[in-house]
Amino acid sequence: MHMASAVPQRYVGDLRPVEVLPWQGLRCVLAVACTTLKGGRAEWLVEKATELGAVELVPLVTARSQPVGGLDSARTRNKYGRADAVTPGDEVFSAGRLERVAIAATKQSLRTHALVLAQPQPLPAFMPRVKSSARCLVAVAGAPPLHHALSAWGSGPQLPWAQDSQVVLLVGPEGDWTAEEVRDL
Repeated sequence: MHMASAVPQRYVGDLRPVEVLPWQGLRCVLAVACTTLKGGRAEWLVEKATELGAVELVPLVTARSQPVGGLDSARTRNKYGRADAVTPGDEVFSAGRLERVAIAATKQSLRTHALVLAQPQPLPAFMPRVKSSARCLVAVAGAPPLHHALSAWGSGPQLPWAQDSQVVLLVGPEGDWTAEEVRDL
């Protein structure tokens, strides 16, 4: 029996220093008013936000957000005075697991940047970012569809993401934003 010997292949070329360029595409921050999601929805949200090109996902704590188990506040106490636990099937934004999902989605969709997963924060703490963004889109019950707002912006270099700016998309909790939150936004 004859065994073919492996012939190493050689590649010859010029080596140049790697040039790192800053990201120049859309900088969309997705702020979602949820701290727990049911049945694999947290992974789905991270995957889709990454595939769509969001640069950051910020879970928001609002008046109508689902409480996270173990937090010590009157809002998360049950009628017996004990802290409500996260029920089976609920997913708390677990950074390690969701970072792996974001990295996998980045590779799958051939994105050049990974989604940054921020720690959950209350809406008032996020407001300075809303105020400093080039545009802020707020999903509110009864509002016109998103494509209407985008088409009203037109096209071309005047779009806010044509420059190095940030667009924030806010999606409210189950039950929508409170009237006070909408007024503040």
